[in-house]
Amino acid sequence: REGGARNIKLKAAPVPENAVAELTDQLLGLRLVARGPGVFSVTSVRRDSGSARIGIKPGDLLLGINGKPLSDANALQSAVLDLRGRQQALLVVQRGSGRYHIAVPLV
Repeated sequence: REGGARNIKLKAAPVPENAVAELTDQLLGLRLVARGPGVFSVTSVRRDSGSARIGIKPGDLLLGINGKPLSDANALQSAVLDLRGRQQALLVVQRGSGRYHIAVPLV
């Protein structure tokens, strides 16, 4: 603050997989499991979540979040981390042969 330069050492660490699962549950109210490249299956929906109010159900497939395709676990992690501080998320959900773009309020 006095105009001088300071050196700060930072160490980047990967986000633990369980932290992404917890954040997904906290924000979206969803528990997911990978079902193949670009496909995450909903295994449970928290009763009081925006996802439950919108009608997402176990067995639905989550394909994208806010315009980002979920090509793998890293893409899911990135998309979920980007949800922090937002009011809603736009999900691409597949149920049966239908694909839906759904705005879900975040908790």
